[in-house]
Amino acid sequence: MQMVSTEEEDLDQYLVYPRDTWSYNITINTHCKHKFIRQIESVLGSCGELDEFRSSYFGHYLDLPAGGYFQAQYMHNLFLRQITPPGASINEMWFALGKTKVRLSAREFCLCTGLKFGELTDIFSRVYEPVTDGIHFRYFGGSHLLMDEVIDLFLVKSFQRKGDALKMALLLFVNYILFGVDERTQVSYWLMTLAEDTNGFNMFA
Repeated sequence: MQMVSTEEEDLDQYLVYPRDTWSYNITINTHCKHKFIRQIESVLGSCGELDEFRSSYFGHYLDLPAGGYFQAQYMHNLFLRQITPPGASINEMWFALGKTKVRLSAREFCLCTGLKFGELTDIFSRVYEPVTDGIHFRYFGGSHLLMDEVIDLFLVKSFQRKGDALKMALLLFVNYILFGVDERTQVSYWLMTLAEDTNGFNMFA
């Protein structure tokens, strides 16, 4: 992470969100259930599929310490200070912290999160077609599916085949923990597509 201290340069001129737009009332709702990681660990451990999850791109998140808390207000205030200084690359983010310019590059993002950085695949634009013998059809009939339905089934461990627990764990981790989606919302169909292909999931992550 690069830090450049400057006393004379007016960093406010580079702000993505001008300071006169900062003064407003806002409620930040977060649904990141990081504690659910322990439940994923427990269920997969009892099903003998924990090693597969640990070897995935999300496996290192199993080592997150218990009792952590996502500071949404901190992140909100950080992104208010995002800047676009001259010469900034599209593969990096800059922030103005006091009189210091701080850069977060793609490489540092990958090192900090363990995730990939690059162009998105076309999976978001594809027409969703449930896999005939996939978990969406076998467990939920291929119908409209909410997060809490997947959570309930995952926790009771009623899996029909080996590998199904891992697929649901990956789907839940991304939707419920990484993206912080509320359990009352619909499961993203593109994630259902990825869940059927563990190798594809790792290529995407």
